[in-house]
Amino acid sequence: VLEAAKLKKPINTNPDARDPRFEKFRKSVFTSTKSKELFSIGLTWENEEECERLVEAIQERFIEDIGETSQAESIKTVSFLDSQIKSARKRL
Repeated sequence: VLEAAKLKKPINTNPDARDPRFEKFRKSVFTSTKSKELFSIGLTWENEEECERLVEAIQERFIEDIGETSQAESIKTVSFLDSQIKSARKRL
């Protein structure tokens, strides 16, 4: 998410670097999933432009994850239904 935000001054996520901006981000961000399609993001950040970029990056990542999860569930459903059809064909 932090790389995807493409900040002018990047936040280093390497634990050895001990970037104070990383720690501040971790303490300042709040996310909550309400359902599969609904979530909220909260961030307190002094730079408005960076704040917008960070929130947008979190939002994009969430949407990607939801898409991947939905796709995986659909594939499982199709696979299950295919196995049921094959089983029914054998019985007939």
